[in-house]
Amino acid sequence: MGSGRSAKKTGLTVKTNCPVVFWAWRKRPSFVMRGIQVAEELARHGFQTVVRFGPSRVALRGVHDSIIICVKSTPRFTAWLRRRRNRIVYDAIDFTTARSIPAHVDAVIAGTNYLRSRLQTFLDPNVTVKTIYHHADPHLKPHKAGDQALRLAYIGDEKGSMFIKGEIPELDVISFLNHRDWREEIRNYNAHFSARMDPNKSVIKLANVATLGAVFLTGAEPGCDELLGKEYPFYLRNPENLDTVLEDVKRLKEAVGSPLWKDARDRIDQTRPNLTIDATARAYEELLAQLP
Repeated sequence: MGSGRSAKKTGLTVKTNCPVVFWAWRKRPSFVMRGIQVAEELARHGFQTVVRFGPSRVALRGVHDSIIICVKSTPRFTAWLRRRRNRIVYDAIDFTTARSIPAHVDAVIAGTNYLRSRLQTFLDPNVTVKTIYHHADPHLKPHKAGDQALRLAYIGDEKGSMFIKGEIPELDVISFLNHRDWREEIRNYNAHFSARMDPNKSVIKLANVATLGAVFLTGAEPGCDELLGKEYPFYLRNPENLDTVLEDVKRLKEAVGSPLWKDARDRIDQTRPNLTIDATARAYEELLAQLP
């Protein structure tokens, strides 16, 4: 995928004749977006990219003089990979524990500034830690639900939020697994819902909402706080309390089309340039330029 040119879109000169290998132990949705899609975009920016998945001892056999991007996966035999003059970058995405970070790592990608700061407290100071916000699904198109009445949906894993088992009458749940045409179906909604406060999560839901041109009713997780600001009008006051969440849904419903609704849309629109696949590729260019 790509050539040996130099990438200069960020104002940096990054030598691209060093292969960039995106690897994960299996082809999960996270690898499709943070691995395959990023590799394809970097190739368009002039990098030589390779995509591999499967057990590391097999998938990374023969890889040398390369940059290996480990997407939410920890390879075995990292010392052996380093002896082959590879540099290792770990994309934490939704961070779990410090044990998931490979040994001998050169850089770690954090999904938020909050997570970057947390990682820096226990990683070796020589390890580069860079925030790269999760980009939106590049196949999404703006919603077509209008701004006359609330059309509220939760999109994603059915374990990823509270109160998506029918507790909220106005809420529809669309699972990636159960809806083959989910990208088109979610265009019928002008607002999205997420009741959680997980400080380690990426901002993919916000990124998708921004691309759809919708409004987000969400817990004020660090990534949302960083991008939307503390004054965003539709944070859930208590994502773990159903009565409060129902009140927040009612408030959102009554605000459809109002100046408050439009303010929320404007704040979300302002995040969009930071949440594209192109922005991710530019951030990668900066990171790769910093590696020794």
